[in-house]
Amino acid sequence: MNTQKALSAIEEARTGRANSTSSATSDAFVVVSSLSSLNPEQRKRALFEAAKTGDHYSMVTLLNHKNVDINIRDEDKNTPLFFAAEGGHLPCVALLMERNADVTAVNNKSWTPLHALAWKGSSESHVECGELLIQVLLTKRKIRFSGK
Repeated sequence: MNTQKALSAIEEARTGRANSTSSATSDAFVVVSSLSSLNPEQRKRALFEAAKTGDHYSMVTLLNHKNVDINIRDEDKNTPLFFAAEGGHLPCVALLMERNADVTAVNNKSWTPLHALAWKGSSESHVECGELLIQVLLTKRKIRFSGK
């Protein structure tokens, strides 16, 4: 994956309704109507739902709140990055990684987000997410990767 595509995904995730307090566009998306009225558990559920559905607009709104942990865990120790990667949601994956989501997080199955992606991934967007995850992992380990 080229860097420009990842940067475009991040920019797409930042723009649009990123400054809005409402993010409902269809039944498939999370509704974040008033972030200040959500308790921490509701914000956690909303962040996981945004990652699962690929709703990067809600994700931006949630992540801009000062009390949201990007590496929050569910009962199986998955982080939002696991679900965004599994779904092949490139703008969400790029946004989470830009905000320093832990790409090496391990869940109860001893899986990382890359394992979750490989388990479900078969589309071009999954391939792009995988390339981005690998690039970040290699960068963290200071290894050069030329790609294709």
